[in-house]
Amino acid sequence: MLRACLAPVVFRAIWNREYETALLWLVLASFSDILDGFLARRMKVVSRAGAYLDPLADKILLSGTYFLLGYDRVIPIWLTGIVFGRDALMLISIGLIYLFTPLRNFPPTVWGKLSTLVQIVAAFLVMLNGILSFGANERAIRMAIYAIAALATVWSALDYLRIGIAMLRKVESGKPPN
Repeated sequence: MLRACLAPVVFRAIWNREYETALLWLVLASFSDILDGFLARRMKVVSRAGAYLDPLADKILLSGTYFLLGYDRVIPIWLTGIVFGRDALMLISIGLIYLFTPLRNFPPTVWGKLSTLVQIVAAFLVMLNGILSFGANERAIRMAIYAIAALATVWSALDYLRIGIAMLRKVESGKPPN
């Protein structure tokens, strides 16, 4: 919940181009995600609400960050479109699966977690570049950041699509859902 509550603070700082402040809050939000995951595993505490709220908080924070950075042309619109497209595809697909099948378990994957990490690092680096220069190779570095974020996002989307199709085939064949 802390990440979802910090999201508007991050958004306001990005909107006002206060990248140092945005970075501080983004780091705090990211740290809360890491700490939450560590404590949940360490204490073996898992809840259904947490399983839904954790990725939702990530989506709120990252989608809003990418929307504002794209809106302000700090990052290319195509990258914002890829991040939003993947998240929209996932939310719509999960919603439809939830409505029309008995499937209820949609665990995160390694590729999904890696994609989230890459998106956070990319946003962090882009905002850091708003404060500090990357030097003579700034354009090449920024393009590499964009490409890595886009590839990680597309790859995780394809992985989730593969898993979703396999889950639907299992339901179709009459095998019990997960």
